[in-house]
Amino acid sequence: MNKPIKQYQEERIIETVAKIVLIGLLLYSAYLILKPFIGIIIWAIIIAVTVNPLITIGTKRLHLSRAKVSTLFIIAVMILIIIPSVGLAATLSDTLQMLYAGLKEGTLAIPPPSEKVAAWPIVGGYIYPVWQEASTNLTALLLSHKAEILPIAKSTLGIGGSGLITFLMFIASIFIAAFLTASSHHYALFFQTVAKRLAGDRGPEWTHLAIMTIRSVVQGVIGIALIQAAAGYIGFVFFDVPFAVVLAFLIMMIAIAQLPAFLILVFPVIYMFSTASIAKAVGFLVFAVILGFSDNALRPFLLGRGVNAPMIIVLLGALGGMIAWGILGLFIGSVLLTVAYKLFMAWIHDAAKEADIGTQEKMKHSGHTPQEKLI
Repeated sequence: MNKPIKQYQEERIIETVAKIVLIGLLLYSAYLILKPFIGIIIWAIIIAVTVNPLITIGTKRLHLSRAKVSTLFIIAVMILIIIPSVGLAATLSDTLQMLYAGLKEGTLAIPPPSEKVAAWPIVGGYIYPVWQEASTNLTALLLSHKAEILPIAKSTLGIGGSGLITFLMFIASIFIAAFLTASSHHYALFFQTVAKRLAGDRGPEWTHLAIMTIRSVVQGVIGIALIQAAAGYIGFVFFDVPFAVVLAFLIMMIAIAQLPAFLILVFPVIYMFSTASIAKAVGFLVFAVILGFSDNALRPFLLGRGVNAPMIIVLLGALGGMIAWGILGLFIGSVLLTVAYKLFMAWIHDAAKEADIGTQEKMKHSGHTPQEKLI
């Protein structure tokens, strides 16, 4: 005797729910396992997407396999990253050791401020007495402001530790990215297949859009940051500004975070107007203003190139994503907002197309052409 239809449907529902729960638990377990590596994997995908055209060009020009070119890419990146990083670390270490020795022996001296500092509008009355006290008795000044300095020092050490972890994660991402680029055709086919399963015939289009958006953000954010940092370093060396390497590195970090470079440039400007001649200080101020506004001039040329979406969409996605998820959000936010924009425009286009077809059908049945109806 056959089971009643209602009982059969209930069993199917229970079976379906059980399968969904089991699949959900499996996916959640996989997420927990991969959670410590998600950031590294995302960075690796971003790097692989960005450098894959260079790897392709290298295979054609050097007549080598993709695996060998990817290995050369790792070596080149390690040289470009490790050498400046070691130089920066050595500079910071020497500076900290010099400051510590000077404080311990009482030989650390800060030049007294110029009388022009006291005449600065708004901030001059606050900066001049503190600077004057630091030039006469730095140890007493530090002890008197111990409560304010210690939290800042702890935060600085925490930022340094976090930066070291981020640096190591980035190195690991480079190795994974090289592995991805060595077999990029297989992974590209895999992602296109997944996108087609999720988005149908538009899947490959969304995949291409995501790839171009990532490359655009790399060019428009990291590219601009590197240009500003390099230009800043050259300017600091030319105008004899101390700690040129450190200032250039801070400008790069500020630029990647989409903050104005003036947050860093204001300190060397103050230093130049306090210690250098008027002509030299004014020249550096002009250089600082040009450098500070250079991102606005470079962004239209680098951000949004190759992306079939308005630049403002990519920029808003990058800024909003960074606020929500940090540096990785620059890429995640821009890709998500750009794809969402394209989905919305496709929906609008399809709706308008259906409305236009419906209007033409009505005109056809009424015996009038659309042009006659308009007249």
